[in-house]
Amino acid sequence: MYIINIKNLYIKFKKFFFSLALSSILVSCSLLENESVNNIKSSQNSLKKIKCPQAKIPYETAKYISNKKFLLKINKVEMICKNSVDDMSGQLEVIIEYKAKLEFKFNKKINQNNLNLPHVYIAIVDTKKENILVKMFSDIDIKNKKNKTIVNINKFKFKHKNYQDLVIYFGIQ
Repeated sequence: MYIINIKNLYIKFKKFFFSLALSSILVSCSLLENESVNNIKSSQNSLKKIKCPQAKIPYETAKYISNKKFLLKINKVEMICKNSVDDMSGQLEVIIEYKAKLEFKFNKKINQNNLNLPHVYIAIVDTKKENILVKMFSDIDIKNKKNKTIVNINKFKFKHKNYQDLVIYFGIQ
């Protein structure tokens, strides 16, 4: 009888020890998670929302027709702009998040998964110096299709002394 009580006590102690160890591991992991979330929030708080540069969609590049297979047209572009000052160069670092809504019409006889889609281009132009600073291409993902609309979401950042003189052009190429 004495041996059975010792075994029961040993099993209870073992269960208590493992539950205590497991709970301490879970608590420490959740504390580490909270610290990383706080770091991300503080880095996002250093960014300031600003008025976006003027955006234009030229008529010539607003739509794309592919040999009677499909029609792709930019309907709307929404932008959110944030900035921060780069400590080393002293230039403004502008982060632009955009959402381009594209109208997509295709011939129903053709398999839409095998289509060779063009790219959405983004060109940043300095209006005072009249030169193109950057031209970027963004892939169109047909998986983000809702009804006849494809939503292309992306973000980019660049450094420039003054973003007031900039114009951003969107098109299909």
